Amino acid sequence: MFSISQIILFFVMAVDSVSSPVMIQPAVSSSLSVDKCAIGDTFDYFVSIDFLDNPAYWFWDSIQPPTTSGLKFIGEARKTITYFSGDSIRGKTIVDWKFSPIQTGDITMSDGYYRLLWIPDGDTTNIDTVMVKYPGFAITGLPEKRQKIPLTPILMMICSVIFLIVLVYVLRKISKDIRTQSEKKVIRLTASEKALEELSKISLNRDTAEKIFDTISKVVREYISAKYKIPAAELSTNEIIDSLERGGLGGHKLVELKKILNYCDDVRFAKIYPEQSELEEILELAKKFVSE
Repeated sequence: MFSISQIILFFVMAVDSVSSPVMIQPAVSSSLSVDKCAIGDTFDYFVSIDFLDNPAYWFWDSIQPPTTSGLKFIGEARKTITYFSGDSIRGKTIVDWKFSPIQTGDITMSDGYYRLLWIPDGDTTNIDTVMVKYPGFAITGLPEKRQKIPLTPILMMICSVIFLIVLVYVLRKISKDIRTQSEKKVIRLTASEKALEELSKISLNRDTAEKIFDTISKVVREYISAKYKIPAAELSTNEIIDSLERGGLGGHKLVELKKILNYCDDVRFAKIYPEQSELEEILELAKKFVSE
């Protein structure tokens, strides 16, 4: 039979074994951001480690790095999230590695290992070590991407060329118009040419009847003053006709002039407006009168 002291020691050991925390192996998962990558580009490889201890403290101790083929290591970033659930301390660490291919074809990384120190209840006298394995990967290395020519500078260049062409065209046209106007100023027009130019500016569609007949009366009177040397602008229609008859003007030309001026007077003083056909006829008679 067991002694009382042996029974008590056995009971204490049993209780201690039941209450002592048991290390739970961390869960490991991984993911790749790509399955193909070109030389010069970068991609990410994520390793996620979930710790489920009850209760326990943990931290990283060291890394046993994997071997790689055709890869350039860019850098590493870690993010750890810790949260409590009752008396349990639980956590997750996500490790993000960045790589860049340096060759085409098969690119690989072997399995790697993390060594962790497991410290239950923060008791540094009861430390255990666990090795966590994370899987390697294989991707396809692609040739280096051809550098794309940015479209915006090309469009800006095309727009600039078009703008310059339009600007040159406009400047040349303006220069030509200036030269033309200068030449017109230099060339002295005859009374007949000047009258015809003014009458040609009349628009039967845009101008009102009042404006058309005022212009015809003004142009014809200026023509008579220049050609026959009488102050037609200051004379009435009858006075103009009388002066021209005394000066020897007669026949159909005098008849046409009288008809033109009478129509102009009717519109100006009596507000009698002719039909469209009559308006066109008077304008043609005026052009004919100053041309002869």
